Amino acid sequence: MTSMYHRVYTDAGFSEKRTESVLRDLNQDAFLPFIRFLEDRLASARETLQNATETAVLYRAQGHAKEIEDILETIAACRNKLG
Repeated sequence: MTSMYHRVYTDAGFSEKRTESVLRDLNQDAFLPFIRFLEDRLASARETLQNATETAVLYRAQGHAKEIEDILETIAACRNKLG
């Protein structure tokens, strides 16, 4: 599993082992509310994309949605790797 986030964290000085440990932790039931929070934020960003009329708002919402999608995909990829 080599995602953008994985590379960013290891490039920032965190070990690959530590990064994978954090991603594994995010798949525990205790973090389910956080995952739901991210999913809600993604839904909100997508709603903004559907309703926005100003270019700056569209670009901001598009970037926000992409970042959240990447985070959720990285967490899911780790879950799939584990299980």
